[in-house]
Amino acid sequence: MSHLPSIGSKQSSLKKKAPPHTNVEHFSQRECVAYIAQLKGLLDEATAQPPVGVDTAEVERRMALLQSALSTVEERHAELQRAKEAENNQRYLDNIERRLAMEREDEEKRVYKDKERRGLVLEMKEQQTAYYHNRNQMLDEKAAQCRDYNEELQVQTITKAGANEERRTRNIEHLMEERDRQIKDLHDRAEMRQEYARQVNHKKEQRLEADRRQLAETTRLREQEIENKLEEMRESKRTKWVAKKQASRAKSKVVWENGEAILETEAKYHDRLVKDLDEKVKKQQQRHATEQAERDYELRLRAHARQERQERQHQNLLNLIDKRVQRGDGIVKESQVKVRRGEETKKKQATQYNESGVHLRQDLDLHMKRATQLQKAFQNNALEKNYRRWNVKAARVLTELRDAMTAEEDEKNASERQHLTMTMNAHTDHHEEPVRPPGISDRLPSPSNFAV
Repeated sequence: MSHLPSIGSKQSSLKKKAPPHTNVEHFSQRECVAYIAQLKGLLDEATAQPPVGVDTAEVERRMALLQSALSTVEERHAELQRAKEAENNQRYLDNIERRLAMEREDEEKRVYKDKERRGLVLEMKEQQTAYYHNRNQMLDEKAAQCRDYNEELQVQTITKAGANEERRTRNIEHLMEERDRQIKDLHDRAEMRQEYARQVNHKKEQRLEADRRQLAETTRLREQEIENKLEEMRESKRTKWVAKKQASRAKSKVVWENGEAILETEAKYHDRLVKDLDEKVKKQQQRHATEQAERDYELRLRAHARQERQERQHQNLLNLIDKRVQRGDGIVKESQVKVRRGEETKKKQATQYNESGVHLRQDLDLHMKRATQLQKAFQNNALEKNYRRWNVKAARVLTELRDAMTAEEDEKNASERQHLTMTMNAHTDHHEEPVRPPGISDRLPSPSNFAV
């Protein structure tokens, strides 16, 4: 399927009508803006004070040339901007035409699809009608068969109803007899369970009573056994005490004093024990005396070392004080010498000051003159550098600008000559070489005007 035939033909006609150099942009808007900024900067620099020896009229002439170049570039920038806007407008129109063509094509497709859909809907409705008609016929046939079958079943059910009624009556009587028998069995089982429970409870009470009597008897026997053991323990303690008392009396002797009997215990090696104790005390005293003597000796050593250290520190301090006193005396002597020399120097300077006052004023005047001359020379040098810099920069910018515009115009003229040649070849066999018209680059000032 071919898309947008009208748009293709219209675009081809537009391309034929458009100039052949519209797609070539050697000199873009961005470059124009850059050159405009450079030229404005050069004009700002040219407004500075000219150096000595440069005519103000020459500076104004060069500023006028820069202003004309700036006007030319701004004019070219406006042309490029208008061409860009025209190209954007043409592209916008082409897009609108393309969208309109696409909408028309979509509308045609939509109409065609709508027709197809309607045809499909009609066909589906016819098929649906035929399908439901056939299905209704089949359902009617099945319904008639079902009605016949149900009528036959009703006849069979009615015939079987009499025999079933007698069988149901017999079954009910049998069920009632079975229910009465089950009720009697349940009642008998309940009475048997109650009797068994009464017997179990009676046996349980008898067993608990026997356990209580046995526990009481066991408790009584245990208490009696504990009492017997306590009695035996008391009797054993009493027997041991009596035996101990008799043994103590057997080892003692009776001493009669003033008609009274006094028990005196036998000597149990007391002298030997006292002797051992005295020996231990003496050893302890000797060991304590030895340790005390060692501690005293160590303390005396430490005191002696501390005394020697203090004496050494005192001697060092005295030596340091002597050195500082000697150094202070030397400083005082040197300061006295310096004071004396300073006084002598002041006297000499006072005598020389009057003599050198005139020479000093002359030197100051000469220095001020030289400083003024140097400052003027420095300012003039800075002005010359600035003048040379912006002139060189202006020549370079104009050279680049002329080259860029010349290249663009050459490309444009070549395209126009080619287009004109093709047109003339289509109408005649011989033609003359077209003359190159003056371009924008010819209106630019020459870079030689900014020679320094």
